[in-house]
Amino acid sequence: MPYPCGNRFEDLLKATTFKFKGHLSMNKLIIRADSGYGSFNNIKILQRTEVKFVVKAFSSQQSANLAKTIQNNQWQKINIQVHIVEIPVSKDLRIIACEFVGKDGKIKYSHLITNISSEKMSAIELFHFYNERQTIEAFFKTCKEIYGIKNLRTSKFYGIYGFLWLVFITHNLITLMKNTTFNSSKFQNIGVQALIKKLGSVFATVIEFKDHIEIVLPNLSKLAKLFVEALQPKYIQLSFHDFLNTA
Repeated sequence: MPYPCGNRFEDLLKATTFKFKGHLSMNKLIIRADSGYGSFNNIKILQRTEVKFVVKAFSSQQSANLAKTIQNNQWQKINIQVHIVEIPVSKDLRIIACEFVGKDGKIKYSHLITNISSEKMSAIELFHFYNERQTIEAFFKTCKEIYGIKNLRTSKFYGIYGFLWLVFITHNLITLMKNTTFNSSKFQNIGVQALIKKLGSVFATVIEFKDHIEIVLPNLSKLAKLFVEALQPKYIQLSFHDFLNTA
């Protein structure tokens, strides 16, 4: 059974700061965490370390209460749906309140908590820096749906760390294959998920020889034939005229 975010946060933080202690010593480590880790206790734990952080606060009700203290002319426009404002807290802590339009069309509020100084990042820069997490979230959604990372067999940091590296390597190899070998084939524009599901249904035997491997496809379905065609060497027609000019 997985542990709640708050219960494992301190262990994850210790493992992360140990793993990247070189970055920490050079002040180049920033913890960027979502609201699952944004409790008051976790913020206190972060403050006791030397690490820089930007965390989305856990309580949306607290965000709404903070918004009530802000005048309309104080909000900074990010776009037509999002406004932010920095709320002074202390010398070592900053709060960035965010007003945005939710999926239901209603105004909602959240806030970010950080110890990164305004000299390093403005409120707008912090907002965009935090929101870069969305690309990570989209990738992890892909990993859950395609590579099965939602069925982890361990709650240990290094077990998860090692498994994720295998997933990343697998994804990069598939992407490389898609952008090179399949680049001029009918698989060129197919998504990674569809590619895995379609080609994953093709049964094949791989025979390894001393200097090469052979892939045996017992059932040459239409999909298998397309796969074989995609693996064929790509020949380029050279101009004899150009060859003479370079001789």
